[in-house]
Parts: sequence; C-alpha cells; structure tokens
Amino acid sequence: MSAETPDEAPVEITSLEDIPLPEDAAGWRTLLAQIPPKQLLRDVRADANLSRAILQGFRVGAEVLKNPVVIGRIVEAAQRNPGFAQVLAAHALIVAAQAEEAAAAEVPLPAPKPPTISSEPKEDPKLKEKLKELRSAVQARESQLTELQGQLAAAQRERDTTRTELEAERKARQSAEITAEKEKRRAERESRRVEKPEKVAEAPRVRRELAPTPAPVASALPAAFDNAMHRLLNRGKYAVVAEVCREILSTPEGSASERGLTHGLAALALYGLSQSTEGEEQDRLAVGAYLDAGLVSPAAEAFGRLLAHGNATTLRPAEGVVLTRLLSLAQKLGHTDEVQSVFDRLRVTAPAGFARLRKALAEGKKPGISLDAPAGGLPTAQVGADEIVALPVAGKTASTVTPRLLAQAVDRGDENFVTCARDGIQGLRESHPALADALLQAVVQIQPLAVVPLTNDLPRPVVVDASNVARFNPDPLAGYLPSPPPPSVGNLLALRDYLLKRGFFPVLLIADANLRYHVDNRAAYEALLERGIVQEVAGGTSADLALLTEARNHVAPLVSNDRMTTWGEQARRIERLGFDIGPGGRVLLTTL
Repeated sequence: MSAETPDEAPVEITSLEDIPLPEDAAGWRTLLAQIPPKQLLRDVRADANLSRAILQGFRVGAEVLKNPVVIGRIVEAAQRNPGFAQVLAAHALIVAAQAEEAAAAEVPLPAPKPPTISSEPKEDPKLKEKLKELRSAVQARESQLTELQGQLAAAQRERDTTRTELEAERKARQSAEITAEKEKRRAERESRRVEKPEKVAEAPRVRRELAPTPAPVASALPAAFDNAMHRLLNRGKYAVVAEVCREILSTPEGSASERGLTHGLAALALYGLSQSTEGEEQDRLAVGAYLDAGLVSPAAEAFGRLLAHGNATTLRPAEGVVLTRLLSLAQKLGHTDEVQSVFDRLRVTAPAGFARLRKALAEGKKPGISLDAPAGGLPTAQVGADEIVALPVAGKTASTVTPRLLAQAVDRGDENFVTCARDGIQGLRESHPALADALLQAVVQIQPLAVVPLTNDLPRPVVVDASNVARFNPDPLAGYLPSPPPPSVGNLLALRDYLLKRGFFPVLLIADANLRYHVDNRAAYEALLERGIVQEVAGGTSADLALLTEARNHVAPLVSNDRMTTWGEQARRIERLGFDIGPGGRVLLTTL
C-alpha cells in the first residue's frame, strides 16, 4: 500500500452519507466498472420498483449489466436516488479497499534500506475498522429494504380485503334499499285503500252485473324490482335473488299477484342453484298465488316451468288440482289461447313434462285444451335466452339447460357440463333438429364463439398466462418509453377468441392478483373475473406455479412469451406456445 503524502489527508468516513459520490455520469460509469456484476445485480434488484425500471425489456442476469442501455439507466437512477447511490459507492469503496489489501499482500516490498524499518507489511487497523463499519451499514440498509417490502405486501393484502368487504357491504345496502322501497310502496297502497269511501267497495258488484269480468291487471310489484331481479339472475347471482325473495315472503303482507311474482323469482333462483325440489315447490306456490289473483298467463308460465323441471312420470294430486283450476279460470276469462301457447312450447322444450301433461289431461278429460300437433306441423322452434330445454342425457348434469347457462358454462370453462350438453344437443338433433338449431342460435345471440365447444367433438384444453398476454406490446421500443402503455384487456379477449375459434376448450386464463390495478380498462377486466373467464391467484403469490400445475394436470400447452427459465425442468416438461398480437387483434401462435 502506497504511503500517504503530506498533502493527502485520509477522508474520515463514519456512515454511508460520508462516502464521496461522483459528480457526473462519466465518474459514475467509472465507479460502476469497479463493482463485480453479481454484486451490482443484487444492488439493483434490492428495490422492486427500481429493478423494474432498470431491467425492463431485458432478461435478468449478470450479463445484462454489460449492456450500455442498462448501465445508462443505473447511472440515471443513482443520480436521482441518493440512497441507491450511497449503496453503490460503498460497495465500490469496499472493492477498492479489498484490491489494495490484495495488492499489498502479493507485491513484494523493496529491500529495506535503513536497518530500523521492518520488511514485513503492516495492516492498517483503522482501514479494517472502516471496512467493517461500511459492511454493517450496507447490511442494515438491505435489512431495512426487506422489511419495507414485507410491510408493503401486507398493506396491499389488507387493501384488497378492505375492498372486498366494502363491495359486500354495498351489495347488502342495495338489497336493503330495494326492500325498503317495496315496503314504502306497500304502505302507500294500504293508506289509499283506507281513505276510499265505503260506497266504492260496492262498485265491483255493479260492474259485474253490467259487463263481463275484465282481465286482471298485472302484478303490482314495481317493474324496477322485477327488472333488477332478472338482471341479477342473468348475471348468475342466484343466491342473492333467493335471499331477497325469502326476506319478502317472510312477511304475510302483499297481494296475491305480488306473492306469485316473488315465488316465481325464487323458483328461478333455486333452479339456478341446482335445488330443483325447492324450486318446484316455489313454482307450485306461484301458480296458486297467480290463480288467486286471477292472472292466467303468468300462472300458465309457472305451471309449464314446473312440468319442465319435474322428474316424476305423472302429476301429483296437488298439481292435478292446480291444473283443473288453471283450465277452468282460462275458460271463464277467455284466455285459453295463452294456456294453449304455453303447452305447445312445452311440447318441444320439455318432452318429458309434456308427456306428464298429456297423461293428466287424458285421465281427467279436461276440456278446452287440445294437445294434438297442428295440421301443418310445429312451427320453427324459437328458444329464449332463459327458456328451459330438456336434453336427452343420462344423469342430472345438463339434463335441463338454457342458452344463457350454456354460454356461462363456456365462459368459466366448465368442461364436464359442456361435454354433457354437447352430447345432449347431438341427441336432441335426432328427434327435434329444429329445436337443436334454435338452441344453438340462441347461444350465438349471447356469446357467438360459445357454440364452438358445444359442436366440436374433440376440444383441446389450453392454459394462458394472462398477465404476460395483457402486457404484450407489438412495438419493440415500448419498453424504452418513460411511461410504457398499461396492460391491455383487448389482448386477453383477442387471444381467447382466437383459441376458441381454433377448437381449444377449456381456455384457462390465469393472472397475477395485482393485474387488475394496472390494466387499461379495469371495469372490463373485473367483468371477465366475474364471468369466470380470467382466474386470479392469491395475493402475494406468483401465477407461474399455478400455470405450470394446470398445464401439467390438463396435459395442455401453455401460451406465454415468458420462457420461465427459473422453473427449470418443470417448465421444460410441458408444451410451450408463444404468441404475437398484431394490429386489429390479429393473433399468431408459435412453438417455443
């Protein structure tokens, strides 16, 4: 070690803040050249945000630090971030000191001239003490950074939990507001009835003597409530609708038409929850309430729904009584055509229920209804989005479906349900080809590509790295922009549609939990989560392990441009497909 000149006094360093820093970019490049690549990479990756900004667009590794672009980013980060600059300068100082010690130990000293000077090299205890202090300071700073990262992850998990609780509270508040509005309207109707003069009560008797019985009015429940419940049913919120109807029916108040509509909504919700027995009971109550109110059309619809879901070969005694009441009231009010239309539709949508009806009418010889097919044959079948169609399949899975349920099963990748439905549609085509075509056409109206797995005999499962797909950008220079574009929900939809068109099913899109906070259209992305099209892993975990596990379990290829080199043999044992998304959503798959 060279001796100090009188003009060069040693710099006293007691903490990281005392370390001198380079004044310009050239000085920083010289300093960075003194730090070993592995140590420099550890310093860069100590801060997640800093690492993302510096290494964006490059594969992580010590060799990447030879790239001039990366070195330039590190210099800019050091000039902007004093803490990061002090850590780099400390490591450079440690490396320089170690080099001096090594040089002093390896280079032989010249022969001593004065007899009083020892030929053995002496170690500087002050320098060793300073090095020890610097190492301790660096370790303390790294420990502090690790602790802060853990606190940030905990805060993010707590934030997600709070958002979930707030969303649940918002939905509960909306349900309570609906119930309160209903109670308010009911109280207003009761107050109006009390205020009417007594002679008004005699008016119906006079009208009955002078004119035929008018057609009853529709349900008095607000149309907004009915529409809101059907929107929830269409979104698959069966449990919410069932709970709201249960709360309404727990009070004895309300007219017969209101009870009939509430029982009917409860039946639809219970059918959606696969609770057919409870749903049939609600339909029976709905028919009885509608008949009490004199409403033939909704009573016939509820009775047809009851027959479509029933599994028995004959009607129960109570159902026979209800049928007698329905036909008698229809004849009295002149609404036989409406009941006939419901039964004709039941002929093609639920053959088993139609057989129960035919047997009951043959035994009871009920007049006014004919179950013979029209002379010109049945018209071309038309199936509504929520109309129930019975499929000839063994077991209960997909034995009764609606076009909306089929589209939702394809969205969430329910392979078992879709397979059974596909077999049932093929069987239905043999006996009722027009009905099978109408069912598929109704599915097309809801989700055009959902018919592909319903008609393809050899679907192939595929697993998709949703985070990697959303962050894909065809511009090779996008990673060098100061503010790169956010992940795109359109990329996810374009790739999913491409895979469905090519016969892949189920299409399992798995994403990191934090992707929802970075996408360009959060509402559209959360809609994909709600429909089951995209699945998220738990917060604080990586989606890579879930992707590899699903690909291995389904024996399916993995679509991702990430080579996953850190997973080694696990990633090499599965089939890998890369992708490219061009302008207009044009997709191209490549084998990796």
